[in-house]
Amino acid sequence: MSTQQIEKVIGLLQDDGSNIELWAAEFFTGVIVADGIIDPAEQPYLESLLKSTLAKPDINRSIRKILEAKKPPQLETIEVEPDIAKKIFKCALEICCCDDELHYTEIRFIKEAGESLGIPPLEVHVMIDQSILALKATSFDELLTNLNEKERYWFAIVILKVIFADEKVSNKEFLYFSDIYDLTEDADSLFNEMQKEFSCFDDVYELTDEAEVLVNTMQEDSMQLTLDKLPKMNFDSKRSGQILKYLLTLTMVDKDFDEREVDLIQKIANLLEYDRQQLKELIESTKNALGLLS
Repeated sequence: MSTQQIEKVIGLLQDDGSNIELWAAEFFTGVIVADGIIDPAEQPYLESLLKSTLAKPDINRSIRKILEAKKPPQLETIEVEPDIAKKIFKCALEICCCDDELHYTEIRFIKEAGESLGIPPLEVHVMIDQSILALKATSFDELLTNLNEKERYWFAIVILKVIFADEKVSNKEFLYFSDIYDLTEDADSLFNEMQKEFSCFDDVYELTDEAEVLVNTMQEDSMQLTLDKLPKMNFDSKRSGQILKYLLTLTMVDKDFDEREVDLIQKIANLLEYDRQQLKELIESTKNALGLLS
């Protein structure tokens, strides 16, 4: 998304004869501060927003007031044409995602804003889910950069282990199966090898029909894939952190991070020779981003 998009949307709303221009400016500013910080990636959007409202002192002042408060404003319900409402909402969503994260406080704020714009809740949900999937794909593609065949296979095994760590697969966890197929051509054999180790497939819940077919086609295999059989990987600290963040998001995506998953993540971190304190901080930051902190 170009930062000029904000200026285009604000320009579209000028001389509307209503308060929609002010409302949109406050919405965009609220999105920027919703997670408690202004990320460097968000800074150009903020500058563009301030530039596009220079001729409107009241709007510019309102933006600065929100920035000083460092928290999103309370947005009132406003009447606007459906196509304009969606343009405003999509622009805000793209600002949310410019730092490659979608924090739960941002999601909460934009959901409320979507309701205030009169966008049906289902459409809001779909647009947010599409953004989350796009972010997931982007982060995964970045992870794949420069991984050789051996490293990809190792990563595929680890993902599969994490998916079945609590012996159940939620709908959201099922989305990660596609990443295994992107990593290795041997994905089918991996699924077969996991069958013996994780035999409690009767407990799998909330599966789509496609997921049930996949689980039901897993064949028993004598080979058990255990972490102690996996080699240590010589990833640098940054790459190890990216892998662990990906796996932590996978374990927490169903809003349930149980002891088996915690133990597995710690073992994987040991294989990666990842610093324990850094892992603790990574777990806490991932919980915070997903709204799992008490």
